Amino acid sequence: MPTGMYRRIDGFAQVDYDGTSIPVSRIKYEENGYKPEFEKLPAEAEFLASREEAMKRDAKGA
Repeated sequence: MPTGMYRRIDGFAQVDYDGTSIPVSRIKYEENGYKPEFEKLPAEAEFLASREEAMKRDAKGA
């Protein structure tokens, strides 16, 4: 099932569809029942910062 990744500043959510990421309006996100709930999605900046941090940790461990 598609999964929400983060909230965008323009009111959309970025959703992962089996490795492909697409923007979905909040209305469609909620209508489709994607998880986690829209309000619980991290902001885009938070998501990207945590992803960058994880990549740095992985690179150190490699």
